[in-house]
Amino acid sequence: MIKRLQIAAIVQRETGVPWFNIMGRRGITSVVRARDLCIALCRRLRCESYPEIAEWLGRDWHSGVETAHRRAEAKYGDDLERLTCELRAGDDSDERLVADVLSRPAATRLMIERLKPLMAAQHKRTAR
Repeated sequence: MIKRLQIAAIVQRETGVPWFNIMGRRGITSVVRARDLCIALCRRLRCESYPEIAEWLGRDWHSGVETAHRRAEAKYGDDLERLTCELRAGDDSDERLVADVLSRPAATRLMIERLKPLMAAQHKRTAR
C-alpha cells in the first residue's frame, strides 16, 4: 500500500509547495492545488475516508476535504493520473523523497508533532 508520506513527497516535488504549507490553513492557489492533489491521491490509492484524510491534514471537518476531492478530480485529472502511475510504479526514489520532505528545517517541528501519532496509527494498521 502507498504510504501517506510517499503521497506527500510526490505532491511536494510536483508542486514545490512545502509540506508545512499543505497542512496549514493558507488559501493561496498553489497551496490549495497541492492540498487537493494530496486528498485525491489518498482517495485513489489508499481508499481512505474523508474523515481520515481530514485528520491527517489537521482539519476539523471532513466536508471541506470532500469538496477538495471533487475539485481535484475535475481540475487536475491528468496530473492525478500521472502521479497515480508514478506512485503505483514504486519509484526507487520514494525513500529519498520522503527524506527530503522530513529534512525541511522550517517544517520539521510541525511535521514531527503531527506525523508521529499518524505514523503510529498507520504502523498498527499495517502490522495486522
